[in-house]
Amino acid sequence: MLSEITLIDFLSKNSSHLNFNKSFIQAIPAEYDIHNFIGHQSHYLLLETSEIPSKAIRNENFNWAIRIILIFSKLLFNSKKNLTILAFENYIFPSLALLFFPFFLRKHFTMVVHNNVPALMKRGIKTIPFAVFVKLFKPQLICLTKKIKDEMDKLGYNKNTTWIPHMNYNHINKQSFKGTPVPFPSNKINIVLLGRQSKLFVDHTLLKINDQNLQNLQFHVFHNEIKRVNTPNIQFHKKRPSQEEYQSILQFADYCFFPDLNVDFRPSGILLDCISATCPIIAPRSGHFKEFENEKIGWFYHEETLTSVLDNLNISQTKRNQFLRENFIQSAANTSIELFSKNLKTIYSRF
Repeated sequence: MLSEITLIDFLSKNSSHLNFNKSFIQAIPAEYDIHNFIGHQSHYLLLETSEIPSKAIRNENFNWAIRIILIFSKLLFNSKKNLTILAFENYIFPSLALLFFPFFLRKHFTMVVHNNVPALMKRGIKTIPFAVFVKLFKPQLICLTKKIKDEMDKLGYNKNTTWIPHMNYNHINKQSFKGTPVPFPSNKINIVLLGRQSKLFVDHTLLKINDQNLQNLQFHVFHNEIKRVNTPNIQFHKKRPSQEEYQSILQFADYCFFPDLNVDFRPSGILLDCISATCPIIAPRSGHFKEFENEKIGWFYHEETLTSVLDNLNISQTKRNQFLRENFIQSAANTSIELFSKNLKTIYSRF
């Protein structure tokens, strides 16, 4: 008989964490069966897992704290022992679990740590419930980057943490739209910025570099809220790319650029998409990116060396096709869903 698991996501609405949660479901070892999903209805529908029963909340107009309480109420009377929490916040859920601790004394918790670390590092009164929760219930904490694992260990959770490299999405992207050519100028090194990276680039990085001296580089900033005038070396695309456009951009750009700001404890989905698309990166030697600095998939920098790195790229004019595809294949293997599933099986076997 298969061991049954209940999946819980306290935070994700709509498409938030969608590819990760889809992939996590796919990575669950064959020896385990998903009993049900508890979370937000809008997210559950996008997971496209109708074979998995849902106890999702339908009214998502309440504030986040009320929604967490509603999701917890559905978890309270869940009969299964194995509980896997895909996303959580550090205070309300642990507090409620402690308040109703008799309901959970025989439960086995596996919890994915996403962007929880910065708040835990403050060591304030609001971190106490999580610390007590860990001591009482002894959950298995999955850390998606080595930096997260190292910091959680420093906070005293080393007996509970396991580093499982954040999986890439090759298993999703290989079946989807392959992309049509993007009209990037062929005589330039085309560097793209996407998502939150675009805002960080405009608000912070542009203050540190002199783009007028980088005549061979063309920065393409994609964001629907940035209102800037194009310059000879920076083009602002006032749009949020569709999924198809996003994949095309990564397949035809020379580089994807990542500013060095608030990256220590935030796994980067765009980084993993770059690996899947064999798109070289320009990234800081910190956080999630540091795990790839020796894999020859781009240019890496410290904050104080960014200018010289861009100068060198401007001089060398290194295009994406000058990077070996084999390097990206190796990086993809190191972050594959198969490896994630193997490590997840090890965690589940501890219960």
